[in-house]
Amino acid sequence: MGTAIAGALLIGVLSASITTSLVDNPVIPQELKAQVNLDDVDFVSDDRLLEVLEHTTAAPRQLAEAARIYTQARQRSLRICLLALVGLALVAIFPAGALPVYGEMRARPLPTSREPEISNE
Repeated sequence: MGTAIAGALLIGVLSASITTSLVDNPVIPQELKAQVNLDDVDFVSDDRLLEVLEHTTAAPRQLAEAARIYTQARQRSLRICLLALVGLALVAIFPAGALPVYGEMRARPLPTSREPEISNE
């Protein structure tokens, strides 16, 4: 479950970061943005990104700008996700403090069942 949360957070932050970086970017025109499916953003290598962008009408300057935006967005999303997971781990320390310590559990004697005494009267 933790990896699913981390993955969803990573993809969500990556997508939001790319979208906000592209909104007012003067180097990448609206026509080029329309050629790329921004609804299906995923982690890919730089080579794969450039391979996808080569099938568009992007100029070399626009390719470089898109690669820069993607690299920054990828780094930002990884940092945010790691910070969120660290924060979650720190918050989890408090409820975990109420759990019994394993060594203490072993040191306690096991409860014995008392058999009722039978009297011979």
